[in-house]
This record gives sequence, C-alpha cells and structure tokens, in this order.
Amino acid sequence: MKKASLTILLCLVLMIIAPTTVLGGPNVYWHFTFKAFVDLPDTNPQEWAWVTMVEIDRANVFQDQAREARQAGGRFEGAFFAQVRAAAWRSSHRYLRDTRCHDRPAKKEVFWAESESISAYCHGMLYSSQPFRGRPGEPPARLDRFRFGFTNRKVLHENGRHEDLSSQAHVFVGPIRVEGEAREETKGGFSLQVVNYQDNLEHHRRCEDAWVEQHNTAFTHFNHNNLEYDIPPVGDYLFGQIPFGPSHKNNIVWEVHRNGNREHPHWKVKTM
Repeated sequence: MKKASLTILLCLVLMIIAPTTVLGGPNVYWHFTFKAFVDLPDTNPQEWAWVTMVEIDRANVFQDQAREARQAGGRFEGAFFAQVRAAAWRSSHRYLRDTRCHDRPAKKEVFWAESESISAYCHGMLYSSQPFRGRPGEPPARLDRFRFGFTNRKVLHENGRHEDLSSQAHVFVGPIRVEGEAREETKGGFSLQVVNYQDNLEHHRRCEDAWVEQHNTAFTHFNHNNLEYDIPPVGDYLFGQIPFGPSHKNNIVWEVHRNGNREHPHWKVKTM
C-alpha cells in the first residue's frame, strides 16, 4: 500500500512539473536563429539571437474559457508559442557621421561594446487562415500559419504560466567614469527592451559633448512587425531575410527548424 501511494505521488509530481501538453501529442519545438546586419553596407556590425519555442494548445492555456466553449457545444481552437529559452549577442561597432562644430565641418562618433544578453522575450501563435465559424458539422480549422515576434509586454512560458514583463524590476547600469576619458552624461529614457544586453549603452561624441543613450536592439523590428509564414512540416525548416530601416541599412537573415527535439541545433553558435 505504501509503495502504491509513493507511485501515485510521483506521478502527480511529474504531471505538475512537465510542460503543458502540446496539441494532444508529442512536444513540437521551433528553433529560431536570427542574424541582423545593423549598419550596411558594413557587414561587420551584427546582432545574433537564438530562440526555442514550444507549441502549446490554446485550450490548455485558457482552460476556463475552453471548458465554457465545450459546455456551449463549441470548440476552443488554436495554439500558442511558449518560450523555452532565448539569448542574444551584439558585436562592437563604431561609426562616424558628418556634423558641424562651431560652424565648421566635423564628425560625430557613435560606438558600443560587444555584449551578451541578460534577457530576451518572445511570443507567437499558430492559427488557421480559414477560421472555424461554428457551423453544424464543420470540421476543426487546420492550423496552417504561424506568427512570431519579440516582445516586452507579456511572455508565455513552457509550463503555461504568463509573465507580465511590465511588473518586473530591471536594473540598468549607466556610464562608468574612467580617469582620463570624457565625462559622459545620460540622455533619454531607459526601459525594458525585447532584448536586454549586459552593456546596454550606446556612446556618443559630438564637438565637446559626450553622452550615452540606451542602445536599441535591431530585434525591436519584430516587436512591431511579426514574422508570419506557412507552418513547415515537423522535421523541416524555413529560411528568409527582411530588409528594414532607412534606405534598408538594416537586414535580418533568419531560419527556423520545427522538430521534436528540445535542444536548439545552433544554440549560441554564429552560423546558419
């Protein structure tokens, strides 16, 4: 009797800590890799991001609403991306732009240091391009499209828990005074970004002025413009690129692998 009780207890523990069931079958993972060129035509300054998401049945995330839909004779269709892990890296970079000082031609200098992320947040969903309309005898809608983006608002974790990022406290380190170097002021606001680096500073020099601002990650592009494509079969992958910014000076190359393996195939490796 004691052995049976221990077995039941172990099963309950495993049910609690295991990831939420994904669409009634084995877990399906999406492994994204992003390579951003941030100052073309110079291809040296780059940002990389690696993200693993898992498909979670929408009914498992919103269980109360799903139960109400079933009681009303309907269905609660769709699936979400839940974040498993995410990381990013930024190369160092320095560039000059024309300006004027004391009514004479001069150069403005902007630079930042190489840094790894301390946090990165993503979200997304799988949906049907032909939504279910609830007609009698109508089969369930087939999920054939996906939507993915970076976010600084809410993130769904693989255990089904939603995290409101606006309620989290984040510490930002300002400029550090170094003897013999220009004293830097801090300009602009600092806030939680979709990707947050250990060194989140962008340094500016113009005439006799020196200041720092918060560095804006290229992946903010996906906070306003989601990646949307047809869902690839399990075991397959997609590849593409997105030019953006003034005169298309930024370009993001991306790929995603969809499979049943929880481990990212290129985790923190700068290759595609």
